[in-house]
Amino acid sequence: MKLYILRNSPNCRKVLATANYLNADVEYVYFELDKGQTQTPEFLAINPNGKTPTLEDNGFVVWESNAVIQYLSDKQGDNNLYPQDIKQRTNINRWLFWEANNYGPAVGDILWESFAKEMFMGEPGSPEALHDALSRFHQQAPILDKQLSQTDYVAGDEVSLADFALACHAGFISMAQVPVEEYPALAAWYQRLNTLPAWKESAPLL
Repeated sequence: MKLYILRNSPNCRKVLATANYLNADVEYVYFELDKGQTQTPEFLAINPNGKTPTLEDNGFVVWESNAVIQYLSDKQGDNNLYPQDIKQRTNINRWLFWEANNYGPAVGDILWESFAKEMFMGEPGSPEALHDALSRFHQQAPILDKQLSQTDYVAGDEVSLADFALACHAGFISMAQVPVEEYPALAAWYQRLNTLPAWKESAPLL
């Protein structure tokens, strides 16, 4: 399998952590954001969205980060990251959809407006957009905090794909001053993930 990765990308981090945890047999192709490598005709033929992460497995291509981590887990057989049990799997899927549509966009927009927009676009962040992103974060964070007050990890007492997906922005939350400390169980979960070698090894190079 060949995995196209953009350095320091939150969505790529969830894939790297998954591959590390599963000890997957993957060849990594690292891209740099400022070199236009995702926009070449060759890469667009693989992923017409021109985005990473993208996985290629003997001609079969998977894009969208949550689909990639599901595929990697299934390739390794039954495992705690993505168990075959239908109820456990559906529970994880529920959180993966929630991450993609609710928590992830809120945190990602905080990062974008607080520092990344200026870093990559040379434009200051919008105070109004940042306020909106923070409001959405405060709507979503209590849901995750409540869950994590009941279990060590998002989908239960073992780490799963839901954790790697939902925590993918972790390397930047301090820089962006995401107010996770207002939610004790959520803050403790971020710290708990840092004890996992596979997660630590996937951290962005700041």
